[in-house]
Amino acid sequence: MRKESDAESKPTIPAMPEASQGFWVAWRWWIIPALFALTLSLIFIDPFIGDWDALDYTLASINGRPSSMALGRSAFIFTNHAAWRVGHSLFGLSVENAYLLFKYMVVFQSPLAVIACWTLARDVSASLHTATIAALLVATSPFFVIYSGQVMTEIPSLLLLAVALLLYLRGVRDGRLWLMLLGAATLGAGVNVREPVAFYAPWLIVAPFVCGWTWSRREIGRVALCVVVFLLVALGPFAYLFWSDFEGYRAAWYGWR
Repeated sequence: MRKESDAESKPTIPAMPEASQGFWVAWRWWIIPALFALTLSLIFIDPFIGDWDALDYTLASINGRPSSMALGRSAFIFTNHAAWRVGHSLFGLSVENAYLLFKYMVVFQSPLAVIACWTLARDVSASLHTATIAALLVATSPFFVIYSGQVMTEIPSLLLLAVALLLYLRGVRDGRLWLMLLGAATLGAGVNVREPVAFYAPWLIVAPFVCGWTWSRREIGRVALCVVVFLLVALGPFAYLFWSDFEGYRAAWYGWR
């Protein structure tokens, strides 16, 4: 009886939370890295626009012209331009203060990027602990902190990249073609924010077969369709800008190159 009572009095180790629990149920895990990212971004925010090319982005966003760098970074520029038009029309945002809108849009995206990285790491590792550590490493990275407070493309491109890889992975695992196509399109959109996102394009081919797909005609056709969608979204805007010579883009692009 004594042994039984001793055993009953011992504290029990709580069961580890399952990595399969829903996103909102697991909010205690991802909210901490997200708050770290937002806090550090606000503490170390650049008092001005940011690096030298941030000035180019700001002017291009106000004027609605693609950047002359690389493929034009049109997704970043024209998203900022749309926000600028709304802010200018509804709130009288002046040209001199437009950079503040663009900068705080990046600040707002920094915790979202960390949450997206957390979700991707959770899906890949099936571990809440691994996902949280990975998200904290991203949130406290000096590179991430510096660029989360500037009018730069690093944070928005990371957000799109993580979302794209996550959507595609879930589409592959669930066998949902529309989700795979959405992931491929999002990855292509990320290329129009920052071109190095294209280095992750092999994920479109590798992920299905790593997840156990066979080399059947149906599976190969699905992957090929996703690659085509990625290429259209990634290169289509640049092809249009260059072919139509939008706002003298061709001469500006040759000048940058």
